[in-house]
Amino acid sequence: MMKRILLPLLLVLAVLQGCTEKRSFVVTGSAKHLAGKKVYLSLIDINALQLVDSAKIAGNGTFRFRIKTSIPEFYQIRKTPEDFITILASPGEKIMLDFPDSLLHSDYTVSGSDGSLKLKLLELRLAGTIKSLDSLTGIYNTLPADA
Repeated sequence: MMKRILLPLLLVLAVLQGCTEKRSFVVTGSAKHLAGKKVYLSLIDINALQLVDSAKIAGNGTFRFRIKTSIPEFYQIRKTPEDFITILASPGEKIMLDFPDSLLHSDYTVSGSDGSLKLKLLELRLAGTIKSLDSLTGIYNTLPADA
């Protein structure tokens, strides 16, 4: 009798757990150089950033966010307004970030989110393009005016 009640109950709980997993995403991070500091998670809206949550980085350098959403959205994780990264988070994702430096944007790794990984690669290529354009501008500015 107990097995007849327990099995359907466990099945219902498993289904409910699966449903709630798809309505949220989790971000876990490691930033050992920033223990005791705060990081902020903001939704990137068309006109502005909307602060969603903040987390104090634990003594072991870890932090965690769990955010409810039903669609993929862009978020910014920041330490300061100048030091941030952008992620693309989708429901059901478990995003893992590792910040080996005290600057978030300098050299971080991301896993658990294809969109966030592609976004990081896009930002790296954009930074390379900007560097190339800056060097070309420098060369152009050294040319004689009548050339």
